[in-house]
Amino acid sequence: HLDEHCPLQKVQCVYWEHGCREEMERRHTDTHEREFLHVHYKLSTKLLTDRITILEKQNSEKDVRIASLTETLFTYTQLPTGRLEWNVKEVKQNIRDKERTYSDPFYVGLYKCQSYINWDYKNTGNVGVFIVIMRGDFDAKLHWPIR
Repeated sequence: HLDEHCPLQKVQCVYWEHGCREEMERRHTDTHEREFLHVHYKLSTKLLTDRITILEKQNSEKDVRIASLTETLFTYTQLPTGRLEWNVKEVKQNIRDKERTYSDPFYVGLYKCQSYINWDYKNTGNVGVFIVIMRGDFDAKLHWPIR
């Protein structure tokens, strides 16, 4: 009876975790909430503002981390034979998190290309590697099928 229903039992304000340190008899909680509405509003607003600031900082830190990972995710190696080798890191992560992974655009002769990997491993167990011919700086000099 005392813990849950007794009107004479001392209780903390329901905004205790927000910073209101008032304690009162249970029978006075409604009055307290009405009289301290502006205080509770300010406490709640400050709590939300602080939480938003923390989340924005965490988001910014994650953006920096993602940019850092993206920079190291792909590396190109120009081989002495003239071949361009595209090394994809974090393959397990890519298979789990992405549908496709795109390379930076590159030129093969006058042809601007971009390669991508289609990570359909979850659905079919297949991984496809594609090279796409893109619009490039030298399109005017190229003959069909590029124009």
